[in-house]
Amino acid sequence: MLLATTAMTSITGTVTSVKNPRAFILENDHGRLEVLVENSQSVVLKEGDQVTVTGALDKSWLGTKLHARQITVQKGIVQTLSDAVKGAPGLPTSNAQPYDIGRLPASGKVKLTGTVTAVRSDTSFMLEDATGRIHIDVASAERAAITPGARVSVIGKVNNSLLHGRQVKAYSIIVLNNRSQ
Repeated sequence: MLLATTAMTSITGTVTSVKNPRAFILENDHGRLEVLVENSQSVVLKEGDQVTVTGALDKSWLGTKLHARQITVQKGIVQTLSDAVKGAPGLPTSNAQPYDIGRLPASGKVKLTGTVTAVRSDTSFMLEDATGRIHIDVASAERAAITPGARVSVIGKVNNSLLHGRQVKAYSIIVLNNRSQ
């Protein structure tokens, strides 16, 4: 058995599968458990992430699931259901320059902070700040469950797309807070 019979619990393990942006499998020495991310929350995870999940257990004849209330990725970053960080190989994020969306350079590495206004898929969303709006394309193996209204920081490269025009290929996404917080 993976869990005690308490209503709320914390479990530490490895993300072994990301089923979709709102569900993943957590595994540790005691077994495997499906973790569900609430619709009002934002989270970015990938297989292999070491996480601690705190939430409410839902035990039914279909099995036991954990409804996540808080996720901590073992990278020294606490996520109140969400702040996940991913650095892309070959693209160090420490020297990205912060920009307003309306004042982006034609190309290069940038850091943007704003509010998610629309979500197109688990790898595509619109980000807005006081100066403008831009399409963000997640360019990593992560699956993003981003919610409109979430405030995020994005590090990536500015480029031009035939479909979306000017956009940012994101290699790091930090969810600063969710709209419900």
